[in-house]
Amino acid sequence: MNIEQALIDEHSKAQTMRIIDYIGKNQKRFDELIRIFLESDYRICQRAAWTLTHFPETSFNLFEKHHEALISMLNRTDVHDAIYRNIFRVYVDLTIPEDFEGLIYDCALKFAAIPKYAIAIRANAIHVAAKIACNYTELQQEILLVLEELELEPSAAMKGRCKLVRKMLDQKKKGSNN
Repeated sequence: MNIEQALIDEHSKAQTMRIIDYIGKNQKRFDELIRIFLESDYRICQRAAWTLTHFPETSFNLFEKHHEALISMLNRTDVHDAIYRNIFRVYVDLTIPEDFEGLIYDCALKFAAIPKYAIAIRANAIHVAAKIACNYTELQQEILLVLEELELEPSAAMKGRCKLVRKMLDQKKKGSNN
């Protein structure tokens, strides 16, 4: 399968699953998807990003050598919002290596706090930042301050995500008190 051509030919959940099945646990094929994600025009890049969000947990090890590239995409200003949304969506589920926690936390907090970004980006970003903060007591207060601002938003999606993040932080707090 030519992954790039498959992304060009069809944008559907079925096509996404065909691409994921083709890649499987093959690092070289996954690297090709990442290359397409990083180097293609914005439409194909969006489709590659969407495909990345659908990888099963059993394949998360394929991401290991690509954290720097994903973080660099978060620091660019010339990409479509869908790229940011999908990268944060990946990090909601992905185990974040300790070496990259600081960089990802900073990016996530920045995106969460800036109202110009779409709700989905900000909701995923605060989730990722809170996930990292769960491991660092000193960061949890910072997350709570940002949550107070986000909870003022009229969006039901943002209110729901804030509630989930608070619950996640509360559970971590309760777990560390036992």
